[in-house]
Amino acid sequence: MADESLNDSGGDWQDMLVGAATDYILEHGIPDSAAAWEWLQNPDFETILGEYFNQGGFSVDEWERMITNIENVSISDWAGGIWVQFDMDFESDDGKYEGSRGVRGGL
Repeated sequence: MADESLNDSGGDWQDMLVGAATDYILEHGIPDSAAAWEWLQNPDFETILGEYFNQGGFSVDEWERMITNIENVSISDWAGGIWVQFDMDFESDDGKYEGSRGVRGGL
């Protein structure tokens, strides 16, 4: 999936994610999970946001539009697959909903 709604005009956040995926592969090799391996070859934030925010509230596209910063991207082994986590800052267009949170999800 592409992060079409993510405001990453300089590509810095995507670069961090690709770097973390590359580091994972170099350190751990190919995971047992086919879904994890597929994601590592073309990593995106949208999939992990979907894993984390799968219980309603804002949609993944809405979250992507609200993100103002991403940092501390990491990928680790998890049950034959991978565990992806990152911290994000966010703010709604009207400024009424803002803050920081950790996002995580497994594949």
